[in-house]
Amino acid sequence: MTANNKKISNKQNKQIMALEIVLLILFTAAVAVLGILLYKNMHKKSPKDQDSSQADSSSVIEVIPEDAADISKLSEHFTYISLDESYKNTGLLCIGENAPAASKGDLQPVYNAVFDKNGLQIASVRDAKITCQSDMIIPLNDMLIDFYSETGLRTIMIDRAFVGESNTVEYEPEETSEEENDDGGFYDPDGNYITFGYTDENGVFHDDGYYDSYGNYMGYGYYDSDGNYTPYEEMAAANNTDVETVSSTEKSEPAPECAGHDDGYSLDLSLYFKDKGKTTAFDGTEDYSWFAENSWKYGFILRYPEGRDDITGSAYMPAHFRYVGRTAARVIHDNDITLDELDSFMQDYNYDSPLTVNSLEGTAIFYSIADSGLETTDIQVPADSEGNALSYKVSDTGNGRYLITVLLPEEYVIKNGEAQAVTDTDSSGTDVSEITE
Repeated sequence: MTANNKKISNKQNKQIMALEIVLLILFTAAVAVLGILLYKNMHKKSPKDQDSSQADSSSVIEVIPEDAADISKLSEHFTYISLDESYKNTGLLCIGENAPAASKGDLQPVYNAVFDKNGLQIASVRDAKITCQSDMIIPLNDMLIDFYSETGLRTIMIDRAFVGESNTVEYEPEETSEEENDDGGFYDPDGNYITFGYTDENGVFHDDGYYDSYGNYMGYGYYDSDGNYTPYEEMAAANNTDVETVSSTEKSEPAPECAGHDDGYSLDLSLYFKDKGKTTAFDGTEDYSWFAENSWKYGFILRYPEGRDDITGSAYMPAHFRYVGRTAARVIHDNDITLDELDSFMQDYNYDSPLTVNSLEGTAIFYSIADSGLETTDIQVPADSEGNALSYKVSDTGNGRYLITVLLPEEYVIKNGEAQAVTDTDSSGTDVSEITE
């Protein structure tokens, strides 16, 4: 009996030990899983935070200093430059009827501006061959990067830029053929080429819709003169007809044109939503109001703002932006004027009494002079101690005046402030996300 009891006891001990081992394993696994969940929860970010963390400057806001030109130095060191006929109807601020179209050598593909510093594509282009003026590529890139940093959105599409015969800059992203570039497609923020329409078995191209990157057919839509978007499917259902009929009818009516694309300094924006596989109109509302509010910092302006029809000669176009340079853009923004009013506004500023303008580019002087009506017009510009003219930019306004911009070196600037980088909140938690002036 004793032996039998001892035998049972050993068996039970083994079972207990096995059970303890199993429980220990389960407990260890549970602790590990709990630890992983806690770690993920501690480091969890909102979608906006996750997207923004991929960008370069998501938490850095530059402060524009309130510096001024040292007028005494301007009067001590200057020289004269003669402007001949080659300056007529040229420059960033030329909006006259005779403004010439951009030449091929001045253009670059807009596609170069839609990547952040880490190589992530943060915006789309309607066509990889769309070009714009070379000197607006970097400001455009800065603006797109900062929009992405602020919102986490990669939905902006550059829909239109330079329009003209010189719009033939050769550029092909990897694995993209010339034939693909001619089919009216575009590149989404992930670098995928999205084709509008398709080629049937007979080699005939149809553009009444398009296939997304997953091969799903997406119906195309129509934009009215106010920028309102309606899918062809919806229009077909309302008119008791088919998509092909609606598509053919609407495309026979030319879409409204945006003026100002001939010189390569204008952009039209639209939106591309990858989850829906569709493009829609850019109306400048909600998150996208950022562009109207901040584009001036990068040298862009909303060319046809709301309620200024009588001045600009055009209805409100929320998607149409023009690059005018950081100096002019700040003057236009700060004084709540349009590009059409800039020439008149600047008539009171000359070399002896210039307008000092501070931007993220630095401190500049901005002034005006009337065309002499002769073969040449002499303008006064700052010079270094040896009499060599500082770098300057001249724009013929198209109204008989020239606007001159000179970005000053440090020795010509009276420092009242200091450019610095600050995070979105200071040590006390105060929000400093806006540019301080």
